[in-house]
Amino acid sequence: MSPLSDGRLSVAFSDSEYHDALEELPEALSVRGSVDGAHSPRAGAHGHGDDAHGGAHGQQQHGGLVDRIALWWEGRKTTSHGASMGMEGEVVHTPRGGLGHTPRSQDSLRLSPDEVIEPSPESDFKSGCIHLFSHSNSHHRRFLRLTKPAAGSSFRRKTEQEREAQTAAAWEPADGRTFMVRSLNYMRTKVKEPSEDCIYRLLGVDVYHFDFKLYHIAQHVQLPAVPTLGPEAQALPRDQQLPPLLIINLQLPWYPASLFGSNDGTGHSLVYYFALPEGWEPSQVPNKAALELVQRFMHNKREFDGTPTRDRLKLIPRIVNVAEWAEKGPLSGYEHRLLMNYNDKPLLTRPQQRFYTGPNYLEIDMDVHNYAFIARKAFYGFVHRLAPVIFENAFVVQGNRPEELPEQLLAAARVYRVDFDKAMRFPAQSLEELGNGTGPSHDGVADR
Repeated sequence: MSPLSDGRLSVAFSDSEYHDALEELPEALSVRGSVDGAHSPRAGAHGHGDDAHGGAHGQQQHGGLVDRIALWWEGRKTTSHGASMGMEGEVVHTPRGGLGHTPRSQDSLRLSPDEVIEPSPESDFKSGCIHLFSHSNSHHRRFLRLTKPAAGSSFRRKTEQEREAQTAAAWEPADGRTFMVRSLNYMRTKVKEPSEDCIYRLLGVDVYHFDFKLYHIAQHVQLPAVPTLGPEAQALPRDQQLPPLLIINLQLPWYPASLFGSNDGTGHSLVYYFALPEGWEPSQVPNKAALELVQRFMHNKREFDGTPTRDRLKLIPRIVNVAEWAEKGPLSGYEHRLLMNYNDKPLLTRPQQRFYTGPNYLEIDMDVHNYAFIARKAFYGFVHRLAPVIFENAFVVQGNRPEELPEQLLAAARVYRVDFDKAMRFPAQSLEELGNGTGPSHDGVADR
């Protein structure tokens, strides 16, 4: 990182750190879905229209009127934004901060790249054919992370002395053995059985408020201490080793679902931090079929039919106190029946998921903002009444063949009565208010 003549910073990054993002760049103009470029569904397969924004940058041609208008508009935006913000290139959307901190002067700002929060350049896409009618916000913003909070510092763990009926704004590990998963003979009998205990253990939970989605949150927090694995685990071949830390970021929208609007806006991140137990060994997972499936999932393998293993990730949501919520919500008779029908039922998280890797961790971002309109509409109808709710989320990789069964939970968590309207804002401040900034747009490094 070196200063330029005009006071800004030139930032260089190693090829090993960013080669995945660079390889994705051509596809990012037409692909919408997972950050993992190798397995992202192409736009045509899901009815997406071509991205005019990407096209204007990716195709330097003047053959048609539309191309000329697009090129003129992109040049006008780049010029006006660069002049007004004192930065080169395009400014991209990020979660709005604004915590009342005293702005720093331009002369005092010398920012390292990891201080600048920049979201995925794909953050304004729309799922399905609705993308043809969606719009992205024209005023892009960047934000400076004011602090790097410790993972789990925004949310407390339930104490043993607290009574469940009175616990609020707290978390604890969920018992994985209470969740039903596919049994050894499921393909023949369709019978499920209780899972063995989770492979990963819950270390902490964060609940943060954002004005826009934030991806790869592991970059912006101080991660928990990495457990030391046993000698057998460390001796495994590289493509069979499990990351000691697993971070799952549920991105929850806080605005009404719209057919034609943007799919990014005010929302929250519910972040789970999981880890393998201290001294973990593969022998601690007797279910070898499930362990091998998880190993393929972590290393982004493909299955016998050519589909990526990561497309098999399932979320099992569970409301623990349904009767209490029905009374205090309150829930209508229809809502109560709907909840009972779908409570504790697994759902595949693809394609609204992204994967990021870093030292000793894998992060999975699950983007509820990009769920289908009907699902987002139902979610918005419930989400502002979640304060009385005790809920659990479990995660499992689906077994599709007898050799991959029985299933075993990857991880699970329980959260007590969180009022998302009172969630803590993530500590960040607009660079427009600060007057300067630097750092490239970076979507994180997807696991290959």
